[in-house]
Amino acid sequence: LGFGLFMTLGVGAGLKLRALAPGAERVKALWAHAATQTLALALAIGGFVAIYRNKATHDKPHFTTTHGKLGLLTICLTILSPAIGALAFKKLGALDMLPESIRPLVKAVHRRLGLVTWCCGMLATLLALPHPAVDSGALTIAWQVSVFVMCAGVAFWHFTEPKGARGDGFTRLDK
Repeated sequence: LGFGLFMTLGVGAGLKLRALAPGAERVKALWAHAATQTLALALAIGGFVAIYRNKATHDKPHFTTTHGKLGLLTICLTILSPAIGALAFKKLGALDMLPESIRPLVKAVHRRLGLVTWCCGMLATLLALPHPAVDSGALTIAWQVSVFVMCAGVAFWHFTEPKGARGDGFTRLDK
């Protein structure tokens, strides 16, 4: 639920609001994005804790498989991305403490990191599905196809959604 539903909705909302002009509508959309991503974060942390405790209960090693290592990276990024997002959200006031020259970069890093985080979460999900504990034959294949379709859809949306007059923030790196 954390990644497949709420983070997907949050990423979609984030992509959609990039084209909005500054003002009340954009701030409202940013609050909705923040709320959705905060719920995704809470669910992801809950899932991580449940998995960690289950492995500890059964005396199994942590972070030994590709899925486990990617899951650990994903949970770290899942915590880091909203922290940078909160910093980048001007309405919260933290952005004003940073030099004006790096503010667009902070916002751009949050956008890119959020997308990378979501992709890592989707890949970790795909890696877990064929595991004997969760493999359900045709249902697993359908689930894998649905995750792939979501990834393709978000990638398409990311590369075709208008960026608006604000740009993506990375142009400052060229100066």
